Formats: sequence, structure tokens, C-alpha cells
Amino acid sequence: MAQSPGTTRRTFLTRTAAGALGAGALAAA
Repeated sequence: MAQSPGTTRRTFLTRTAAGALGAGALAAA
């Protein structure tokens, strides 16, 4: 299944943002 660069990039950014939010929550806890 080939994905367009835009879709791959959006997924990567979404995962990165989610990871950053998770790390921030752990740091704040």
C-alpha cells in the first residue's frame, strides 16, 4: 500500500505531537 508523502508526513507529525503531549503530561505529573 503506497502512501503519498503528504499522508506519511501528516501521520509522522501527529505521532510526534502525541508523543510530545504524552511526555509533557509525564513531566508535569
